[in-house]
Order: sequence, then structure tokens, then C-alpha cells
Amino acid sequence: MVAPEAAPSVNGQTAKESTRQATSTQAAAPDSTVNQVAEPKATPEGSPKATPLGTDAVVRQALNTLGAAPSGSQAPNPDSSPAASRVQAPGDAPVATASPQPEPELKQESTSSAGQNPDKSPERKQDGQVEKSACATCGGFHGHLDGHVFTCQAGCASGNCIPGRPPCNLPLNECDTVVGSFLTNLYQCICCPDPCYEPKWEPAAYASLFADYARPRTVTRLRYDNLEDMTQPDRNQFWINNVTPSRLPRRPISNLFARLQQVYIYQEAAGPHGSLFVEYPYRQINQSWAPTQAGFGDVNFGIKSLLFDCEMLQIAFQLRTFMPSGNFKDNLGNGQFAIDPSILTSLKLGPETYFQGQFGNWVPLGGPGGQSRIAGGIFYWFMSLNQVLCCLTPDSPLIATLEMDGWSFQNGGFIPTILPSGMIPHPIPHDSGISFFNIGPGLRQSICNRVDFGGAITWATNSADHWAQPWFRFEVRFLF
Repeated sequence: MVAPEAAPSVNGQTAKESTRQATSTQAAAPDSTVNQVAEPKATPEGSPKATPLGTDAVVRQALNTLGAAPSGSQAPNPDSSPAASRVQAPGDAPVATASPQPEPELKQESTSSAGQNPDKSPERKQDGQVEKSACATCGGFHGHLDGHVFTCQAGCASGNCIPGRPPCNLPLNECDTVVGSFLTNLYQCICCPDPCYEPKWEPAAYASLFADYARPRTVTRLRYDNLEDMTQPDRNQFWINNVTPSRLPRRPISNLFARLQQVYIYQEAAGPHGSLFVEYPYRQINQSWAPTQAGFGDVNFGIKSLLFDCEMLQIAFQLRTFMPSGNFKDNLGNGQFAIDPSILTSLKLGPETYFQGQFGNWVPLGGPGGQSRIAGGIFYWFMSLNQVLCCLTPDSPLIATLEMDGWSFQNGGFIPTILPSGMIPHPIPHDSGISFFNIGPGLRQSICNRVDFGGAITWATNSADHWAQPWFRFEVRFLF
């Protein structure tokens, strides 16, 4: 029979068309699920059902159309878009796909980097003659900072100038002598200083036990003095008022001597270029002509001003004023007002060697216990050569000092003998042209630039005329 045989053919074609229609529907609507595609449409009655093999082929074709990978196959690239697999209809306009443009992005990144770091911009030209002024190695252009001050070193005078430092025009560029080298370095320090120099406290520069330090700093200091065998204790009324016995002797007393011990509390409040200070002593004096006395002495106070400051040299002016606050009748004070102007200096001789000095003049102004025949002015000087011996830690140097001091008496005198009548002998020895000199070693230990302590001892060069023989001094400083 022909009709029954043709029916499967027609029905089979109908099934294929149904499958093609389902596939087209899934392609037009990509958001539909796979289950909807996998379910075949119902066939008319009498038509044969699709075999399982045909159903799997339909599902695979639908998945390929949707861009999904069947199970067991390699997953597609996640960057690929389903719209890229869509078949374009003939009547649709072409759609321009956005593709990455690496060159503009790189250019934008380069522009951003150039804005953050202008020095690395490709448009900026590099000049090898320009040096940075960030002071990466401060003082590296100053040879005298690492060498001796009495040798001519490479500095700005030789054309080795860094940005921010003016050139030097030396009047005499002669470095073949010690004096010429020193003057050359001093000229550079004054006229074209190092712009990288930062003022700071150098322990070795201010290690002297007798000379006051030039740089103002907030300091609390405790000091102890012990003056042994003072043969002229009342000379110029500097230490005590005069030699007055508690009772008149029956016969003249000569070869007078005394021992003076004194503890000082010193406080200084400082700014960058100046300071104020006050000092109050407590003393005990053992006298050969009177009983031992003890009590507070004459208070003194003053100001300090830093006049010049560079790494090679510091110069300061100090003015100290003495008040007769101690009981001068018991020789706890001298009984008169006095002023004491002085110049303080510190000179860097080498990397770890310094010269420290103080030059002043003590001037009595009179007072309740002043005696014009004895009181007189004194020009004095202290010098110290400071050398770093070793460092327990990088911030804790041990410093040795060589202390020297001199006292030149301008006028005044002293009482050499006590008469039975109690009168001052006449004439009294005058001080004009007489000087005292002392010399001795010292040692100071600095700890992290916060605390230092040390001591020194000096002996008089003249066994007959001197302040003390010997003179001990110990002190501790708290630095803020």
C-alpha cells in the first residue's frame, strides 16, 4: 500500500521542520533555558515519535547555537560574549564591536605617571650639569669638616659650590701656610657658609670643666669646687671679703691660708640664639685665722647671646652679675656687687678635636663690704683642648681635656699679715702686673647627649702666688 508508506516520510519531514523551528526559536531568544529546547513539540496523531538519538542531536545543536559547551567538552572563553555568536540577519545594520585600544591606555598611564613624578616625564630633558639641592650628604663639600682647620681643603673658594651656597672670592688664595689655611677656612665659614649646616650640640666642643660653653642650651648643672691651700684668699676681694680674725691676736699672724669648698646649682633656660641663667652657691671655708664657716654665698645671674655660629666656629657673649647675698662678715661672700662680661668660643680643629675658650673681665662695683684699697679688677681667661678618646656607643663619647687658666690683676691688693691692732697693714701689696696660671687634665663622659659628667684638676705654675694648690672640680650636667 502506497499511502501508508508515504505517511512516515511526510511525518518525518514534519518532525524535522518542527525541530528546525524549535532551533530557530532558541536562537532568537538566547535567554531561554536548555530544558525548553530539549522538549520536542507534540507530533500529530499517527506520526512516529522521535528516537532518543534524534533528541540528543537536537539538544546538542541547540546548545551549540546558544554558545554553551556540552558536558565533557572544553568550556568557552569567559571573555567571549553570546552576542558575538549571534547570526546577523540580512536586513540588520552592522554593529560595531568595541575592541581594546592599548595605545591610548598606555599614553594615558604615561601621562598620569608624568603628573605624579615630573622628573620622569619623557618630555622633560635631563641636564647632567644640575645637582640636587636636597643635601643628601651635608658638609660633603667642606674639606675642613673632615680634616684639620690649619690645612687648605677643597671648598667653595675652589669652585666646588653646591646649590644654595654663594661663591667665595678670597682676597688672598694662599694655602701654603698654617695662618693662610686657617684664614681661608674662616673666610669661607663667614662669607659663604654651608647651606646644609644644622646647629647642634657637640659634646666634644663643650667639654671643658672651667670654660663656659658658647652654645645656649637648657641645662641643669651641679658643680663642686675644692680649692686647697689658698695663700692669698682675699686678693681683690674676689673669693672672700677680707682677712678679719674673730679676736685680735697678741702678735702678728702671717702665712695666712684657707681651704674653700663650694657646691653650685646652675640653671639655664635657652632659646636658639640666647639664654638666661642663674647660679646659687653653698660654701664652707676653713680659715687659719678664724673658725670654720658655712652657708649660702653670693648669687649670680646673667644672659648669653650667640653672636656667630657655623660648624667651624661658634662665638657668644655672656654677661654675669654678682649680688652680695652671702654673709660677707663670715667670708661667705665678698660683700660687693660685680659684673663679669666675657666672650665664649669653640673652634673645631679636626673631626674629633676642639678648642674651647673664655675671655672675660671681672669688675667690682662696690657694696656694703667693699674696700677700695683691696678690691680691684681681674682679667681672666680659660682655655681647653678637647679630644675624643673613644665612644662607648656612637652617642656616648669619652672626652679628655687639657685645662689652662690665667688671672691678671689690674689693681687692688690683699692682706698678707694680721696685726695685733686689727688694722690693715700699710702699705699693702698691690696687684698691678701680677698674674696666676694653672694647668691640668680633665675627663668628661657624655651619655646620649642627655647627661654628662666629669672632673678636672689643675696645679699652679707658681708655688708662692696662686689661688689654690691644687684646684679640684667635679660636675654633672643634665641637658634638655
